[in-house]
Amino acid sequence: MKEQLEDEQIQRRSEREKAEADLKAAVERVRSEASEELKRQSESSTQQLREQLEMINKLKEADQESRSLIEALRHKLVLQ
Repeated sequence: MKEQLEDEQIQRRSEREKAEADLKAAVERVRSEASEELKRQSESSTQQLREQLEMINKLKEADQESRSLIEALRHKLVLQ
């Protein structure tokens, strides 16, 4: 009887240890997945920011060219 009780205790301890190990593995897996997702989001945001800055620079250049053209046309009109 005592031996059977000890066997059951050992079995329950083993089951608890396995459950604990499974839980730790699941937590680590979720952490890893969250870390990867955060990395992807960060890279995506960085790329989006880079593209927006590039577009802003192109718009600034186009604006400057338009202003220069307008100024040149004004100058021509004044000379006429």
